Amino acid sequence: MKKKAILIVLVIFIGFTIVAAATTINGEYRGFPIVIVRVNGEVLKTEVPAINFFGKTMLPVRDIGETFDAAIAWDGQTWTVDLVKPEVEMLFIDQLTTNEAGDSVLVNPFKASHSGEKSFQLYLQMDKLPKGRHTYRIVVIDPKGDTIKRSEEFNLAVNEDNKVGFYQTIDYEDFELKHEGEYSFQFQLKIRNEFKTVYEKALMVIEGQ
Repeated sequence: MKKKAILIVLVIFIGFTIVAAATTINGEYRGFPIVIVRVNGEVLKTEVPAINFFGKTMLPVRDIGETFDAAIAWDGQTWTVDLVKPEVEMLFIDQLTTNEAGDSVLVNPFKASHSGEKSFQLYLQMDKLPKGRHTYRIVVIDPKGDTIKRSEEFNLAVNEDNKVGFYQTIDYEDFELKHEGEYSFQFQLKIRNEFKTVYEKALMVIEGQ
């Protein structure tokens, strides 16, 4: 009987030691062990750390959304978080044409351009948007971080008949690429009356010839 009691005490002590050690590896937040989260090998840096909540890793929704370019909106009245992550692809092309078979042809896709004025089209493809009405726009940010152009606001209705995806071209006529560096073309979706960036495409601008 005494041996069994000693064994039980020993097991409890070992278990407590393991738990205590686990809580001190990365520190604690509000009494819960902190968990280090890596995304593609890089540590996810958040204002509130990820924690081990009784065996489950809990992460801040906003930071995860920003990491994966998802739109996040908080409704303080209903305590509801909306997270929307459509599939978006954008290409810079000279123009979109149609061949003899009736198929669309993307003419001269490019990722870089010389500085100066340039006319081109932005080919935009969207998929996996939730059913309902959506409003979106394209915002262009120059290498200095300044917003230099906003497109008009486009409206899109998604239902059972057209949920497979959409595409669109936006014209940029004599668009001035004044600075060298990356121009960011941001796809912004309106969530709860506020535009959120859910995808961006970089255009590299080099010195003009």
